[in-house]
Amino acid sequence: FQPAVITVGSIQSGSVANIINSSATLRLSVRTLDPQIRTHILQRISEIAVSQAESFGAKAEVHHVHGSPVLINDSEMTDFAISVARELFDESLIEPHSPPVMASEDFAFMLEENPRGTYFFIGAGEGCPVHNPGYDFNDEIMKPAVAFWATLTERFLN
Repeated sequence: FQPAVITVGSIQSGSVANIINSSATLRLSVRTLDPQIRTHILQRISEIAVSQAESFGAKAEVHHVHGSPVLINDSEMTDFAISVARELFDESLIEPHSPPVMASEDFAFMLEENPRGTYFFIGAGEGCPVHNPGYDFNDEIMKPAVAFWATLTERFLN
């Protein structure tokens, strides 16, 4: 009952419409909130792809390219960042218990190397998310964001 997202982001097979090609490539993205679930999902993708192909007399090969790992925030560093936000902003602007997001993020690699960190959103508001052609960055958040980062750095270094 753990959340997991498997996205088929690319299917490539040949270049013309009237030929049944001898091979195809599917590129997937796997997102989970738990490293053990991620391992299980990756194992099941391989098992299911190979078994399904065999049931049709075909062959499947699965190559796992290690994408972004599960991002796990340090609770102490998260509390620290929230306390700094509370120094600067009205409580109504702070969401300390937002639900997990099923996205991939490169910052997860940094947290694997140094787990004493936290990833958070500055709060660009409603609308299209980043990585979407309709996304429009909210310029109004620049000054509060810079103030937050400067204060966070100052408090951390003290």
